[in-house]
Amino acid sequence: MIAATGDRFANAGLYPGDKVIQRGDKFSLTTSFKGGLSSRAAYVVADERELAPEVADYLEVVAKPYLRRWLTGWKICASACAVAICMR
Repeated sequence: MIAATGDRFANAGLYPGDKVIQRGDKFSLTTSFKGGLSSRAAYVVADERELAPEVADYLEVVAKPYLRRWLTGWKICASACAVAICMR
């Protein structure tokens, strides 16, 4: 796993280190399992009011649409699996 935080994810390292995560930081987690790599990035905030003015629309423009698409994908996958099981 790679964990990175702060300006341009400076000094990213394997596994969390001793770098203190601060509210308002950019934050990234990357993990890899055989055959795939997954990375997610966000901001360290308690709620949208803590987002910096230049990224105040982050939830509406990035996070919520991403999660809606992700959930739709899983629903489609679950439906396909259910059909496959029923057809056995």
